[in-house]
Amino acid sequence: MIAELAYTENVTEKCDVYSFGVLVMELFMGSHPGELLSSLSEANKNNTLSLQHLLDSRLELPDAETAGEIYHMLSVAVQCLEPSPSRRPTTRRASDELSASKAFEDHVHYLHAGLTIPTH
Repeated sequence: MIAELAYTENVTEKCDVYSFGVLVMELFMGSHPGELLSSLSEANKNNTLSLQHLLDSRLELPDAETAGEIYHMLSVAVQCLEPSPSRRPTTRRASDELSASKAFEDHVHYLHAGLTIPTH
């Protein structure tokens, strides 16, 4: 997926939020998410992926508590990837959500929990 700035030439806070989402995805995936986002967009299929399938396969899987924290971070990141800029969170809201202390439930298997990636 082409960065929004490349085709709008209009720098806005929502461009920054989108870029932040891409960066967070890249950190956990171990590669740029562009191909993943494009394939989901073109396929018009279920765009829900488990956390385990989004993580860099070269690394060990995290323990349950860490998986919950990663899931929380990626759930904010995918909100930032919303194709419609008006539906993306503000920078402040994304920051507040990341800063919010979350209680992760022991019985939830976050590695298998789905994250819905927004597509066009």
